[in-house]
Amino acid sequence: MELGANYSFSVAGSDADFAAYIVPSPIDLNTTVSAHWMTDVAGINPTCEWASTNISSTTQLQGNQSDPYSLTAGVYLQDLGLDVSLTSLDFGLNLLGISVMSPLYHVFNHSTQGPPTDGSTIFAVSQCSTGCSNLTILSQVVLNLTDIPTSTMDVNANADNQAQTWKFAFLACRPNVVIQTREVVSNGTGFLEVLPVRQGKQYVSQGNLHPTQTPLMLSLALSGITTSAGPMNITTTSAGSFSPVQNDFLFGREQIDALPQPTFGGQPIVLTILPTDTLAKTFAGMLQSVSKTYLAGFLGTAYVPAKVFTPQVVFVSSMPFIIASAAMFGILFILFIIIHFRRHEKAFTLVSISAALHGSNLPRHFALAEKSQVLVANQRVVLQKGEDGTNTLQIVNQ
Repeated sequence: MELGANYSFSVAGSDADFAAYIVPSPIDLNTTVSAHWMTDVAGINPTCEWASTNISSTTQLQGNQSDPYSLTAGVYLQDLGLDVSLTSLDFGLNLLGISVMSPLYHVFNHSTQGPPTDGSTIFAVSQCSTGCSNLTILSQVVLNLTDIPTSTMDVNANADNQAQTWKFAFLACRPNVVIQTREVVSNGTGFLEVLPVRQGKQYVSQGNLHPTQTPLMLSLALSGITTSAGPMNITTTSAGSFSPVQNDFLFGREQIDALPQPTFGGQPIVLTILPTDTLAKTFAGMLQSVSKTYLAGFLGTAYVPAKVFTPQVVFVSSMPFIIASAAMFGILFILFIIIHFRRHEKAFTLVSISAALHGSNLPRHFALAEKSQVLVANQRVVLQKGEDGTNTLQIVNQ
């Protein structure tokens, strides 16, 4: 995790598709600046669960017994498709040990044997059950293992420890990353809003979030919370670790604050890990926080937006132009009023023309004009009122 980084923005999504968003932001974008840009975002719906393993009976650490630090045991997390490698360092320090397993050295994809690409964070929980007398000098914390799937491991005696039996379990939290291209808005108050995809729109990927590297980055970002998430709180009783971040995440602040100061010969204190639904909600916020150091340009700039939108001049106006345009709009407004109140005449339509030709001598003269131009010379068309009072077109001599 990154210390000394200026985490400027909080992210608020505007749809219910994801529990949270991880959003790359333009470099040096001030929180008071309103901005709008297109970027790939990581939508996450985190889940946490206790993994089942392929260990149906007691297993042992394998390796050179004369070198206790070389002993390992491979475990297959069946529901997750992951292999994990336990070492002797995971046992023998306290009655209860909880640590995040490194995605580069201790967690592997079961099929490819490469690093996990689903963003998993694996917490290895180990608790001594027999042969633990040398671990009880100070008051210790033990875990309530009710409803948690556990396996058993025998640790052979060595120069430092007697033979022991340990219960171990694995808590897996996964982000369930979906990378989409979205519009992002900074409202100038420190919040980034991820806009939903407009209906009928399909955005072109911006390519700044790699579909494989992004989940792996999330695994790496949280891999140090056991030892590197701030100063260790060694003045209180260990709850599997001395990491305040990890302890608050797994047990909640209320249980941790209730822990007494370490005493000699004290009775073990029983703690219960929070429900997995609660852990998943907290896990979403942790992922958003730790990812900022990767996506906001503190460690690199290759995968964050490289440009900030700036205003572009479309046209320039001046006071004389504004005065002239206002005067012209005033004149047009007056003309519109005058036209509105003008005298209305009958509409010039085919119906009105037909009515005017009724009883007219115009058709007869048209027929004569086809025979001789002389017959229609010195004549003009007038509108006369007929005997029935209707207006009729007539041809008369000038």
